[in-house]
Amino acid sequence: MLIPELADYLFTFAENADMYIYEAQAVINELLRSFQLAPIDFSSLLETADKYLTALSDTLKDMLPQIVEITANFISVSRQLL
Repeated sequence: MLIPELADYLFTFAENADMYIYEAQAVINELLRSFQLAPIDFSSLLETADKYLTALSDTLKDMLPQIVEITANFISVSRQLL
């Protein structure tokens, strides 16, 4: 069942994206500090990403039962044809 697993992966990514961005900001800013450069503030990127990824997450939550049902029906029909 590749489709439900993919949807679950996308949902998990969307739910954790802010953590990924915070971690990336920390690593990048540590690297910049080592070169004595000013840190970068990712807060506007985080706000934008959060807005879109929350919408994606909500959509996937709503659609996951339909995705599972469609996939199960497809597998059932495919088995009957074989």
